[in-house]
Amino acid sequence: MSSQESKDNIELLSINTVNKSRYISRWSGHFLHDKPNVAEHHFRVIHWCLLLLEDKLLDHEYDSLVKLILLYASVHDLEEVFTGDIRHDVKRHPNPDLKKIVDSVGKYYLSKEYPIASKLKDTAFTHIKEIVKLADILDWTYDVCNEYALGNRDADLISAATNMAITAFSKLQDTEFKHKARCIHQSMLDEVGIS
Repeated sequence: MSSQESKDNIELLSINTVNKSRYISRWSGHFLHDKPNVAEHHFRVIHWCLLLLEDKLLDHEYDSLVKLILLYASVHDLEEVFTGDIRHDVKRHPNPDLKKIVDSVGKYYLSKEYPIASKLKDTAFTHIKEIVKLADILDWTYDVCNEYALGNRDADLISAATNMAITAFSKLQDTEFKHKARCIHQSMLDEVGIS
């Protein structure tokens, strides 16, 4: 096999991996009226990143940073194509080996089928990961508020938008992006009446 054929095979695998993401549902173990898939989630996280970065988008000094953030956002949960969406209580299980196993399975298959995404995830700066995590929190909140508006009062689901988000926010550095994300988060909760 020539190097070009090998490159073409990797590109085809990469496209297939991204395509599969539209078949992987999020919110494993929860009933949702409108369960998004990983592809929709990635698209919305990109949208939330754009909202968080809106003051920087036209400033060419930030072009490289914005590009890296949006690239990272586009693949941040792509391992779920191989592992499925794993509940937070399983990821936070008291046995840290469980999380390591799950993470290593996803990372292994991502490196085989989409090496560019794997490398991007491995080399992304903390600042980039934190902005994408803020956008990820906003997308959790969006899903929960959407469900609440549809009449879903599942206590675990509501906890995801409140307690889990507060915990996640507390682990991130204080930045203008974190402040903006907290304001958007609270605004979404207020709009549907979640306190």
